[in-house]
Amino acid sequence: MSSIKTLSPLAPSWSALRSATALSDDALAHALRQTALYATRAAASELPAEFVLELGQLGHEDVREELAARFPDAPAATVERLVGDYEQEGRRVEGLMEDEGVRGLVSEVARLVEFDMAFAGEQAGESMEE
Repeated sequence: MSSIKTLSPLAPSWSALRSATALSDDALAHALRQTALYATRAAASELPAEFVLELGQLGHEDVREELAARFPDAPAATVERLVGDYEQEGRRVEGLMEDEGVRGLVSEVARLVEFDMAFAGEQAGESMEE
């Protein structure tokens, strides 16, 4: 039976988080807050919303035009190979998300970041009133 004690406090693995059975909601939230994903999402919360891709946006449709614009001197065959690599990587990421059950954890991290940022904003507002 897994517990929070089996997780590394600095970088809990996704498989350990997914398979942990004796975790309270608070312990799971704490473990998720220790991940690089949480730190990245928290840092990204400072960016304009259009700069952050959500899970469903991993494989956007205009990648061919985007790659052609990024590499204007590249032959068409090179751009097509890049598109193929991009699509293959997207399928791999999607597969890992499904196979490892990470999608739910990613959604939970996003919810935690949103909650924590709102809470921090409330705290800042209260301290300004004092």
